[in-house]
Amino acid sequence: MVAFFGVIAGPLLVRGGMDVKLPKGRHTRIAVYTEMYLQVIRDYAGIGDFRHLTETEIAFLYDGLRHELKEATKGK
Repeated sequence: MVAFFGVIAGPLLVRGGMDVKLPKGRHTRIAVYTEMYLQVIRDYAGIGDFRHLTETEIAFLYDGLRHELKEATKGK
């Protein structure tokens, strides 16, 4: 099992219209899932008790937003 605060290989986050890893060893489980979690609870406000979402559920819901996030964050 990987430590929660350790650097992970994935999943990728959406930044600037692309899937990216956070730079310089900052792509850690806590950083990635915190950002994904915040986006998910913002966009899926009616989800109910979001405190019990698993990492798998967070990743699944974030993937559902991925295309929209790419469009919203790409440069002009």
